[in-house]
Order: sequence, then structure tokens, then C-alpha cells
Amino acid sequence: MDPWWQEGIESQAVDRVNRIGQKKDVHVYQLIAENTVESKVLDIQDKKKALIQQAFSGIKRTETQRQQREARLQDLVELFGVRRKASQVEA
Repeated sequence: MDPWWQEGIESQAVDRVNRIGQKKDVHVYQLIAENTVESKVLDIQDKKKALIQQAFSGIKRTETQRQQREARLQDLVELFGVRRKASQVEA
């Protein structure tokens, strides 16, 4: 199965395989090659999980809106393997 941008959708797909009344064990394997879009999607999923845990842990966030935009932009840059020029970072 291909990784989803939202980890929750992926978890739901796995849960549908492991139904109530299932008699046999269910094993889900993800074969992901390094440096692919899929591997980058999984990295972004991990970052999202960490942010969600932080949001519900009561830790106060001090990031500005600009830092949040930069983080989202960085996710896309990592996903597509695009490198930004120094002049674009300051813009």
C-alpha cells in the first residue's frame, strides 16, 4: 500500500484489514526505497505525529506564523527534493 499524506487515513486502511472476528494474525509490511517520494511522505508523517503529540502535551509553542510557513514549505521542499537558493529563503 502506498503511504498517505495523512497518517490517520493509512491507519484506517490497516484497521479495515484487521476486522472484528478476524481469526488469523494480520501483518502489514511497507517496503519503502530510500530517497523516494514515499520515504519523504513517511518522514513528514513522523513530523506531523510529533507536532500532534506536542500540541496535546500542554507544551507552549513559541513559533511565529512565519516559522510555521517555513516549516510547511520545508516539508514540500523535502518531499520533492527541490533546493532553494539563499535569495529565496530571505524573501
